[in-house]
Amino acid sequence: MSGIAILYIIMELQAIHKLNRTVAPPVKDAKEFELELPPYVRYTLSNGVEVFAIDLGKVEAMMVSWIFDAGNSYEMGNGIASAVNTLLKNGTSSRRAFDISEHFDYYGAYLNRACHHETAELTLHCLRSEERRVGKECRSR
Repeated sequence: MSGIAILYIIMELQAIHKLNRTVAPPVKDAKEFELELPPYVRYTLSNGVEVFAIDLGKVEAMMVSWIFDAGNSYEMGNGIASAVNTLLKNGTSSRRAFDISEHFDYYGAYLNRACHHETAELTLHCLRSEERRVGKECRSR
């Protein structure tokens, strides 16, 4: 280990020892943070679905979230929304759960689902270069 690295570690340890952990840090209002969100494009599809797109430039990965007005507050009986949401990846009459999982794994993609109080959500994580293949294959089945 070089002398610079050892000096840096010693300085870090000294800084840690100067913190008084018995005193809470000051609380900041969220408005005080200088948070800059990337710009987004908002448009509406022909079927009325609103789309919000954020282009992060050189990032090779992408995430697509489909958020529906569904969830626990819409269900007719306890647990139905969550059960249906869980069943989305558990297979169909023409495709086993293993086949669905294998499809996304093949392209290095991941499909997640969640059920909340007022919304249900599907989220796809994949490489930009594979987005069309992942989606086309899903629509064709």
